[in-house]
Amino acid sequence: MQNKDHHTKGNEAIKQNNYLKAWKEYTRALIKDSRNPILWCNRSLACLKGGWPELALVDTVKAEELCISDINKLNSDVELQKLLFKSRYRYAEAMAALGIPILAGRAYHLLLKEFQFYSIVSNSDRKLCNIKGDIYLQLANVQRTVLREQANEDKIIITNEGSGWYKFKGNYPWDCRLYNRLSKESLEKMQKNLNFASQNKLEIKEVSFYEEDNNQINNNKLKELGIVTKRDISDGEILLEEDPFITVHDYSQFRCDFCFHKLTESSNDSKYPVKYPCLNSECKEFFCDSKCYNSAMNLYHQQLCGKNIDNLIKYVQNDLDGINLLVLFALKLFAIAKNRNICPLDIDEIKHLSRNSTHPRIYNDHNIFGSDIEFAYTEILKVLNISLFDLRYDFWVFITILALVEPNAFEGPPKHDDTEISPETAALFSLSSMFNHNCDPNTIHFEALSESYIFDDQHTMKLWRMVYKEKGTHSFRMFIISNKAIKKGEEIFFSYIDENQSKFRRQGNLLVTFKFECNCNRCKAENGRYVQKPVAWNLYYLENETKLVGNNIDISENEI
Repeated sequence: MQNKDHHTKGNEAIKQNNYLKAWKEYTRALIKDSRNPILWCNRSLACLKGGWPELALVDTVKAEELCISDINKLNSDVELQKLLFKSRYRYAEAMAALGIPILAGRAYHLLLKEFQFYSIVSNSDRKLCNIKGDIYLQLANVQRTVLREQANEDKIIITNEGSGWYKFKGNYPWDCRLYNRLSKESLEKMQKNLNFASQNKLEIKEVSFYEEDNNQINNNKLKELGIVTKRDISDGEILLEEDPFITVHDYSQFRCDFCFHKLTESSNDSKYPVKYPCLNSECKEFFCDSKCYNSAMNLYHQQLCGKNIDNLIKYVQNDLDGINLLVLFALKLFAIAKNRNICPLDIDEIKHLSRNSTHPRIYNDHNIFGSDIEFAYTEILKVLNISLFDLRYDFWVFITILALVEPNAFEGPPKHDDTEISPETAALFSLSSMFNHNCDPNTIHFEALSESYIFDDQHTMKLWRMVYKEKGTHSFRMFIISNKAIKKGEEIFFSYIDENQSKFRRQGNLLVTFKFECNCNRCKAENGRYVQKPVAWNLYYLENETKLVGNNIDISENEI
């Protein structure tokens, strides 16, 4: 009865245009009945109307999956046929709302083709789908033509065909974790870890950015964390040492799956560790030694051992959607969460980290949405044997994980000066990711044990590698060292980008990757400002769809 009440309350909220409440009510109902296609279909409507088309897309896929799970029932159940039609229609609507006209147009036409012999589809519905399909395919043709003509002009932003846009402001409105991450208990636990890693030199503090912009202060409801000194620090002092929480690599080279250090097939090459195979003969992963193997097994590898991740590797190496290694981070974080029987957003080592938020000066407050992101998400669930209907691993959780990892991951070896080249390796740290950026930093960070320094024969570097190798530390251990004297209570900064670049390049890199505009003293003193090329929005969205398609009643309007 209670589940039915949530369903009813969700329907009532839709009628009242309260789409956030509707989403919450349908989700509460899904907790009790996660294999109810009506609930997923209705929640997709709440997402469409609430401004979360990326979530509506996957909810419609879940509704469809349940509708077609019993073909015999589908063929004889008229109401189920109507539900399937509505779900697929909303899928097309979601593609249109995401600004992917080629896939929206195809979805409308495919809908007509698949339901051409079903009497449940009225003539007006068929006409509506046909008109919309034609219009969006026409828009896609224009997009394709302009993309071809502007290929060498570089005056406007046009994404690859099949990519669109969505907004993400650091969290979805039902997710309170970002606000709760600064609890007293959480801060005390992080400070204890920081005391150990910094030898009691550093302290976590709430910090404020945007001192010069009152509007940003008023809009910045979330507190941010920074790291300050507990005492005066001298130039060249080691402030922190930390091993990564997890690392990933793109499988383009032979690497340890735990620490991503390069491996060798034989002992003839003493520079690199000899591969240590997984004890499972069906598993394709290799490690440096038994320590890396056991560490991986305890953290995540138990869930991935022997699994086929070839499709995800191809996805990462093609990098069509610009999220590259983020998908492999999501894979390992989902595996860790499954090991611990929790939601990935509740992993202790990362839940305090900030998340990227769309910025008004980058893509007009949007993120690029590649249609293949849906594939990456469902493939991760498939690899880990996680149900598509498990709400702990809902699609919004996946999107949030991507937004959490992107600004906090550190590029690993080999380092590239060209920011257009996708990194081959990356690492995520629990503490080092909390240090904020400054274009005139008072520290540097480097990884003396990594392969980037393996051919450095300076006595100091050789000694470091020898000492830490004997300790058995991670090959990508982070060292943060002061590059000037720092007073007690001053915040510690390092640079997220190459600080030798011009202000235009620095701001551009920070805005695109980290979604913030630097307001440090150096940036204030230098002239110029990064201005992004305009997005050709008219190639993604219709100016007035209602005028073009007439006054037909929208199939997606009604809840069930």
